[in-house]
Amino acid sequence: MNKNNKEFDTLELKRQVQEKIYETIKNLSPAEEIKYFQTVCNSDYYSQWLAKMEFSNSNNKNKVA
Repeated sequence: MNKNNKEFDTLELKRQVQEKIYETIKNLSPAEEIKYFQTVCNSDYYSQWLAKMEFSNSNNKNKVA
């Protein structure tokens, strides 16, 4: 695919996301940065889905067939 015909530029999106994160954390202490990333990582859709799956699997292990 020709670079000029792209409808979506993944590298530009990556740069925008990185800039947004940088602006958010640039004045945080290391401990605050860790807390920020823990909060963000635990609040995304995939993390919530994975937690539900782990909970579901742990419940199934305790049941007697």
